[in-house]
Amino acid sequence: MKKICLTIFTALGMIIFSGCEKVLEKTPDGQTTIDKVLNNYNRSKGLIDAVYGEVYQARDQISFVMNPIETLTDNAFWAATYNAYDWHNGSLSLSNPVINWAWSSPSEQLWPDFWRGIRLANNAIKYLPQSTAITEQEREIWIAEARVLRCWYYMQLLEFYGPMPWIEEPFEPTYTGWNELVRPTFNDVATKIEEELLDVINSRILPDRQTAQDARKASNGLAYSIRARVLLYNASPLNNPENDKTKWQRAADAAQDVIAMPGYQLVPMADYKKLFIGAYANQVDEIIWRAWTDNSHINNTNGVDVGSYPFAAINHNWNCGESPTQELVDCFEMTNGVLPVTYNDATHTSVTVAPEAASLGYSESAGGDPYANRDARFYVNVVYNMENYGVPYNCSQPYIIETFVGGRNGFNDVISQETQRSCTGYY
Repeated sequence: MKKICLTIFTALGMIIFSGCEKVLEKTPDGQTTIDKVLNNYNRSKGLIDAVYGEVYQARDQISFVMNPIETLTDNAFWAATYNAYDWHNGSLSLSNPVINWAWSSPSEQLWPDFWRGIRLANNAIKYLPQSTAITEQEREIWIAEARVLRCWYYMQLLEFYGPMPWIEEPFEPTYTGWNELVRPTFNDVATKIEEELLDVINSRILPDRQTAQDARKASNGLAYSIRARVLLYNASPLNNPENDKTKWQRAADAAQDVIAMPGYQLVPMADYKKLFIGAYANQVDEIIWRAWTDNSHINNTNGVDVGSYPFAAINHNWNCGESPTQELVDCFEMTNGVLPVTYNDATHTSVTVAPEAASLGYSESAGGDPYANRDARFYVNVVYNMENYGVPYNCSQPYIIETFVGGRNGFNDVISQETQRSCTGYY
């Protein structure tokens, strides 16, 4: 009897132990093994899809918290104490990196976003060759896309943080060699990006441009454009203090390669707004890489109700947002190709009017017109004082813009609070 009981308990123990062993062998919830990824089509495709996941939307500038990147430059101004306000007032520090979500916990920044994108690109480049669930053509295309996107992330690091070590292998969690990484020169990274992109371009794996439905995907057009932008940064005085003219020539040649790309061309002024609005499925010849969002909801029936904008009170919920600066306005040439003014000092408040601009009617004197005979793009990008706005949304009569002090569209000089009126006199 004792032998029978012992045998039963031993058998039960083996069953229980075997069951426990199988439980212990299970992959933790929410995780999967790389083998299961590489043996499954959707999971393999997820390797390249994830690389796109860290690309921020250009207009949203999500890590700037309601502030587009232009508000960190001389091109635009944003009132209220958001990130751009801190940036301009010298509040940048290690504890306040400015380019982050101010109210997130933990605070999200561009730094980890870009490095995460690089790690995901390295994962795709390393593991897609091992997938048994995809075609050879898909493998080649997705790896090429990952290489281009890796260069895009490195370009972002160059812009915001300077040159960083070029990493081609996804680091293991146990990696301990951080102190051995050496910061390269700007030229080192720019040259590496150029080599990487030219290798992809010359392979002819990617199309020169994607179809409208796939406009968010990387193409040779995007590769050419990243290369041109990085080489321009590399030649700029900030990164080229010795003024090496060969760097300028490399940048010029790269820009010419972009201009000469087949399938792209500047849109006529009559179609200029198509660069910013319109259905996602409508291809625009000038757009090289398109955001993932569909702007078809922005059309001629939507707009700011400027006709009901009395100076005394504004009862709408929208705010002005970023306003064009005088510096940006001054960048729009006259119709004869001449810049209207040159600055006499660092304040940009004292200017000399170019004689060629004056001959076309440019004048900042009382009663003069500094907006006549400007580049056609000025009139579709900037709303200015005394402009005939035409018949705006929800109006029946033409509307004249008044951004002077006391005008019906108003002027705001309190730069530390959110405002519904421009602080610069432009919209």
